Amino acid sequence: MQVGLFFLSLFAFTASLIAWIRLEICLARNGKSQTRRLMNGYELARQVLDHNHFNRVAITASSGRRGPHFSFDFDRLFLSEKVYYGTRISDQAHALHEAGHFLEGSKSILPANIRIHGERLLRGAVLVSWISILIGFVLRVSSILMIGETLFVLAFLIALVALVEEFDITERILSNLKVFEGYNKDELIRMRKILKAFRWVSLAELIRGPMTLWPIKT
Repeated sequence: MQVGLFFLSLFAFTASLIAWIRLEICLARNGKSQTRRLMNGYELARQVLDHNHFNRVAITASSGRRGPHFSFDFDRLFLSEKVYYGTRISDQAHALHEAGHFLEGSKSILPANIRIHGERLLRGAVLVSWISILIGFVLRVSSILMIGETLFVLAFLIALVALVEEFDITERILSNLKVFEGYNKDELIRMRKILKAFRWVSLAELIRGPMTLWPIKT
């Protein structure tokens, strides 16, 4: 059983690592340049919400916020300060992605507080799994190592289920991309590539999430 768990966790880690690397490469290749209109993330997210009749929803810049970027009663969308003020293509794609999550969450039958607390619990489980695997490997304590591997595999399975929503969000945003004016052909192509890479973000977060706790750029 221990050997089977090891290979299962290794597969989960490899798949998540590939998703993370592909996302980072896509962002590096397509997201660095400024948009021609120099529209920031707030303005684009505002257009998305207004287009979907959420005119009264406020959009706020936040720093250090983790988990879902919307309030319990869906009266506010939170964007990181980098995305809120950013004018790069990657910032635009992030703004569209967060706005897409807001729209998807607002129509979900699952209450917002359950979604928010659930995602926080998942992030905590991933962090504990990393720590347990590291401690178990260094100290050669198989029981701690197995706890870490089990938590990571469970988080991976939840991330796989979340892919369904991520794909739905991406398709919804891509279908509405033509509504937003002012982007030239090259910008739209780059935006589409990044948004398609975001479809796998739930897997990438299993690697990227814990890394953001360290004082390095990820």
